Amino acid sequence: MNSVNEHSIFHLSQKAAILAKYLLLGLLIIQLTSCDQPQSSNGQAQSKSVNEITTGEDAGVPSLYNVAISVSPGKPAVLGSVIPYGATIKNQGIETDTYVITTTSSLGWANLSQVPHSVTLKGGTNTTFTITVSVPLTASVGTEEQTFIEAEGKNGDDVTIHTLVHR
Repeated sequence: MNSVNEHSIFHLSQKAAILAKYLLLGLLIIQLTSCDQPQSSNGQAQSKSVNEITTGEDAGVPSLYNVAISVSPGKPAVLGSVIPYGATIKNQGIETDTYVITTTSSLGWANLSQVPHSVTLKGGTNTTFTITVSVPLTASVGTEEQTFIEAEGKNGDDVTIHTLVHR
């Protein structure tokens, strides 16, 4: 009769749960069975309940597809000013993904000519571009330009740049 250390089963089960999570992310479903399952004195297989992976372990499992958009803060918006915003699109997944980038400018003040229409990024890499917002001399104090950026791939993200005229 094989004797299996209970501690070893627990660690093996944790690894199997993490492996199963990876495989499910890839849309592959498998069934795991053990050849060294402990048996009772009557020859019947004994079962033991195992906890699922913890939230911390789950957070440690990398996503296949994930994107984030960040924008560096601009300077205060005053009449006649040109405000540059640095925008970064980062593929936070482990797989290469292509993102279609959509942008809009609520008042037409944003220069969107440097924004690519699409970009392909390997896992963990990013691309940056600049959006400039030109505040007209005729704008009223309190007017707000909203520049919207969306990156849509297998998993999408969006961000809105708010430019508020101060004086």
